[in-house]
Amino acid sequence: MVRSGGRFLPKLGPQRCGPFFFCIRGFTLGAMAPSEPSAEPALAPLIAAAQAARGHAYAPYSTFPVGAALRAASGAIFAGANVENAAFPLGQCAEASAIGQMISAGERRIAALVVIGGDQPCPPCGACRQRLVEFAGPELPIHLCASDGRELARVTLGELLPLAFTAALLTPGKATPGA
Repeated sequence: MVRSGGRFLPKLGPQRCGPFFFCIRGFTLGAMAPSEPSAEPALAPLIAAAQAARGHAYAPYSTFPVGAALRAASGAIFAGANVENAAFPLGQCAEASAIGQMISAGERRIAALVVIGGDQPCPPCGACRQRLVEFAGPELPIHLCASDGRELARVTLGELLPLAFTAALLTPGKATPGA
């Protein structure tokens, strides 16, 4: 445990989080104790959808199935699983799969995200963080849950990706797509 700002937080070491193993190394996460159940009943459908998606993951190479579920601004829930490929760079993360489902349904804004990778927090990889920034703001709550549905950590997208590259940097003064 690491003391930060008057509270004790779990410290993550090297982890396997999907086909590309892009997990946080040495990043401090959490505002919750590892065994504390989610305080938000509204998360139950997201957790169930992420668990179901994780059960359908295609992870024969890493043997690390990941499920993600997001709630769009409309309240609709979209889930995805990681899909690996023998040519490793061609795999797809669970978060990317869920975003694809959301876009295919005509939605453009993410209101909440749950990621389930195993029994330790499995945060989105760097590429998925950038994908999330395209459809959500820095306040996006990201709930990292265990395979049994316990919430292990809760962070915001801004905490995971400070100084994000956004469309506003491409054309100063232009509205952000998806807003």
